[in-house]
Amino acid sequence: MILILSEEGDITTNEVMDWLAFYRLPYLRINEEDRIQLDRFSISEKGDLAFTIRLHRHLLHSGDITGFFYRRGFFLFNLKVPKSNDQKIQTDLRNHIRQDALDLNEFVAIMLESGVAHIGEYRLHRVNKLTTLKMAAECGLLIPPTYLSENLPQIAALLEQEGSLISKGISDTFSSDSLQLGVNITGYTTKVSRADIESSSPALAVTLFQKEIEKLLEVRSFYLRGRFYSMAIISQQNQKTQTDYRQYDREHPNRNVPFQLPAQVEQNLQQLMDRLELSTGSIDLIVDKDEKYYFLEVNPVGQFGGLSDTCNYQLEKRIAEYFYGSEQNNGRRNL
Repeated sequence: MILILSEEGDITTNEVMDWLAFYRLPYLRINEEDRIQLDRFSISEKGDLAFTIRLHRHLLHSGDITGFFYRRGFFLFNLKVPKSNDQKIQTDLRNHIRQDALDLNEFVAIMLESGVAHIGEYRLHRVNKLTTLKMAAECGLLIPPTYLSENLPQIAALLEQEGSLISKGISDTFSSDSLQLGVNITGYTTKVSRADIESSSPALAVTLFQKEIEKLLEVRSFYLRGRFYSMAIISQQNQKTQTDYRQYDREHPNRNVPFQLPAQVEQNLQQLMDRLELSTGSIDLIVDKDEKYYFLEVNPVGQFGGLSDTCNYQLEKRIAEYFYGSEQNNGRRNL
């Protein structure tokens, strides 16, 4: 059985499941919203692991799991919290049991990744952007000169030095719903002007800045166990998407086409993915006017459905084929 860990509403997971059904591979999907019960758990003297978890009416035995697709999310183990009349003790008990559940979740996911054929890594579902940038440079990839600062005079000097700057989040993209305005606020990659610096509050948070690379086009590449499936995003002909293509123009959408990365760039990216120990991930790059390739970031659980459909890569089918091939070759390892 192929065990899938995902989240409600993820369309990509649905499409992978359709292909698993086509290849007649049994599967069970668990979403991070699903409360699951630990029914049995043991580690033998020799280190052999066996467990049984219950999801609604389903009992899943570890010995029946032959593949693990980590798409997103976590196992939500429903561990009971002992009752106490002391409110402080009750709070501490709840926090303690929550940490127990997190440790159990992490252990089960890592054991699945090491014991059966798998795609995706729970322990690496998010990577440090700064660490990844440094690794990318060490792997021979070009990266934009990158700075962190909260000092307005220093930022003004950087703008003068580099000629043009963009700002983005150090970690994930900021997003919040404004109750007053009734709109969603999202922190896209933004070009920095002198007027922005002069009008900024002195209490500016530490922000990531990069030299703006004059782009010819952008590239989204999906990596899947040794292969890259890439798409060129022609974003520079539309002012709305020139800095960040995610600011989609629904009326005049960008042209997206299949794209082949140079062999040397793929080789350097492969070295980076090996160092990060990632079996899959969505990679963002830009190509400048001199046709130099700059690495921006990799998202281990990034979206790839649009790329798959636009370029007819059928990535969901390829994921199912990986598990089918593993089943045919008896590629299961013992937990």
